[in-house]
Amino acid sequence: MDVYTTVHCKYEKETILSPDVGDSIKLWLKKVFHAGWYTLYEQTPGEQAQGSYTLALVYPWQRQVNRAASYLAIPF
Repeated sequence: MDVYTTVHCKYEKETILSPDVGDSIKLWLKKVFHAGWYTLYEQTPGEQAQGSYTLALVYPWQRQVNRAASYLAIPF
């Protein structure tokens, strides 16, 4: 087995949590949520026919900065 194949197999084993892409993303979101991150995974408005989703990951320190910045119009 060459180096590329070895690295690729390790990558797939550690990053693809389910054969279904949507399920794999949801499992990753659960993992990072339990690690203290804030997550968002919703259908993108106006893109339902294409099955598009909006995905967001926010570190805890980013949320604190956003909360401290009262001029931001982002609801947290």
